[in-house]
Amino acid sequence: MCYFESKKHYPFKVTMDEYQDGSTPESLNEEEKRKRQIEAEQAAEVFRAEIDQEQYKKLAVKNLWSVLEGNGIEANEVEITKFEGDIIEFIAVTTLKIKTKTIDRRQSGKVTNLSIVDSEAQLKEIIKKEEHKITHSQDVIKRVKDVVLERKDKGFKVENEFIKLPFLHKSYAKHEPCTSCHSNGRVKCSACHGKGQATCPNCNGSGNITCHHCNGRQYVQGPNNERKQCMHCNGTGRTSCQTCHQSRLVQCKTCGGGGETTCLSCNGHAWNSKIFTVEIDAFANFEMDSERLPHKIAKYCHFLDKNMPNHVEFKPVIMGREHERDMIVIPYQVRVPNAELNFKLKNEMDLGAYMFGTQGRLYEMSYFLEALAKPGMDALLDAGTGKGDVAGLLIKASEYRINRNIILATNALPKSRAYRKTMEIAPVGLSESKAKKLILSAEKALGQITKRPRQLGVIAGSALAGLLFMTYFHKMRIDIFKAISPNFAIHNLLDGLVCILGITLSIFTIKAMAGLKLQKTLFALRRKTGQKIKFGKAGDYANYAFVLTLFVFLASAYTTISSAVPAPKWVLELSKILVNIL
Repeated sequence: MCYFESKKHYPFKVTMDEYQDGSTPESLNEEEKRKRQIEAEQAAEVFRAEIDQEQYKKLAVKNLWSVLEGNGIEANEVEITKFEGDIIEFIAVTTLKIKTKTIDRRQSGKVTNLSIVDSEAQLKEIIKKEEHKITHSQDVIKRVKDVVLERKDKGFKVENEFIKLPFLHKSYAKHEPCTSCHSNGRVKCSACHGKGQATCPNCNGSGNITCHHCNGRQYVQGPNNERKQCMHCNGTGRTSCQTCHQSRLVQCKTCGGGGETTCLSCNGHAWNSKIFTVEIDAFANFEMDSERLPHKIAKYCHFLDKNMPNHVEFKPVIMGREHERDMIVIPYQVRVPNAELNFKLKNEMDLGAYMFGTQGRLYEMSYFLEALAKPGMDALLDAGTGKGDVAGLLIKASEYRINRNIILATNALPKSRAYRKTMEIAPVGLSESKAKKLILSAEKALGQITKRPRQLGVIAGSALAGLLFMTYFHKMRIDIFKAISPNFAIHNLLDGLVCILGITLSIFTIKAMAGLKLQKTLFALRRKTGQKIKFGKAGDYANYAFVLTLFVFLASAYTTISSAVPAPKWVLELSKILVNIL
């Protein structure tokens, strides 16, 4: 027997019970069985297969050229001088550990459409048998595997995740006599305490009520305003209660005189059912024997982590019964192309690289972009410090595509996102520290170029917002409020929305004026990239615009006090507070 030992020490038996062509050991002769067994044992090992060198070399040049293009090197100046590649084949597995969760609830009456259990102990025994059946029945194991393999990821590289197995979810019922009514379905009426009668609500149990003719005064007014004894109550001021006819009791409305009501615990069924929903699902983990794999294959498989399936070829294989019966195993044949190679550029620069996976990702390369684009990067760094003609330095820096991308990304995005975009464009050839320095320099340089336009943008934006506010308070507000109800909450809400609109307009003006300046100054950069610079960043000037625009809003609103238009209520209240303070 041959075993595959993972780093988690999970033994996986490779003896075949069912082969990929659908045959079984019983259908084969001894010679064919031995041949299939040898194939199974070999499948657990790590193998090297030949790679299509020409295709993989083309992919290598294409991926390197995606970084080199526009950075001082032409496409015909890239040559591969060394290539040592192969395809690593190995077995990885997804292990499925069976996990059971039981949820219980109560339902009135005897539920008969579910499997019935006599006790929770019996239920536990049933669950135990089901779990044993799942990991020992090849038919059930196949159904579990089918659920996993029908997923888009086929279960490959699935880690620490529950995979739902709906066909293994079952419900059971346990019948219990209702303790509240002692299995009777009815209980003593709480309103009348089982008597069936309650105190008359009309006379409060006295049997008499106040006379309606004299209102309890015992006399009525005669024709000549003299007092006459009330004939209806004979001068007593009270008459017999017509509701209970002086019996002082009436039939209980709650139980209808029966003295009992339906038991609310069982809704009159006398029994309750405890429903147990048993969910048996699979907890998946991914394992591969990293110790057997070449160091770099294991390293970059772990580095890519969840992205690994996008960079390797894999397919599920059938390799027989699981050695450990408490889990189900899905093995995969994994194929990973890789190569050690050297590039030679026309400028005599040698670049070593390690190429990994089906997408041909390049790793372990020197920071060659920093050497190729050094004049442009130096110019960009100088522009950030304000040395010389900042715009001219940015134009010089933009002769290299990497710098153009950094400048445009920095102008359009926050620094953190600009950094991520830069590293996506140049996944190799540029150090993280250098990229961050260049982005910071680009931000400072762009800030210096747009400083004056942004200052003017604060003034222009606030003026435009002021025009909007004056139009609103002295014209639009009156027309709007004529059409809606006089609700001060709505009035205040609209005032606030107009204020926000004015602040947005002010900040937008700053960005637009900064963008116009950049379009004019960086015309050469726009021509090379084909990208338009519509807007610049407002930066700290957004705060200035906010404060100034808010002041303009308050001033515009305050002008309504001395005008013919009605002033907002909040303006009147605010003016009273200011008068008291001053």
